[in-house]
Amino acid sequence: MYKLQLDDSAIYILAHRLLSGNNACRDALVRDVAWLLNNGITDPSEPGRVIIVSDHWIDRTNASKAVPSWWLGHQPIHADAYRAQGIRLVSATTSLSDAISPLGLTEGRYRIFHPLFRIKDSLPLHKYLLMTATFSLGLEEHTTV
Repeated sequence: MYKLQLDDSAIYILAHRLLSGNNACRDALVRDVAWLLNNGITDPSEPGRVIIVSDHWIDRTNASKAVPSWWLGHQPIHADAYRAQGIRLVSATTSLSDAISPLGLTEGRYRIFHPLFRIKDSLPLHKYLLMTATFSLGLEEHTTV
């Protein structure tokens, strides 16, 4: 966990590697989020952000193929691009949002990036996932008067 302290707010960054797509690794991520919320945030009333960053290499298991759906809460909109690279995504029965909303993190922005590119055609390598989830904390940063 990292904390960036700004003048009037803080940004908490939780980095977690999903070595596997199984429930044990997903539960470990949720436990890390719970630890951050219960122990890592020094002033809960201070405005700020929580950013969860995780990565995963999709393998042949169904649990791994369900990670994009679990992270986003739905299948990625470019599922055909995954299929074109031989990845048959599976729908998850739960979601990260469902798992962390009881902790108080709601209305987050969940995204998946593909920062690696194939050498032969420069297309994004969909087998590698860089995932982020961003949440506001404390008081609203932008209020209108």
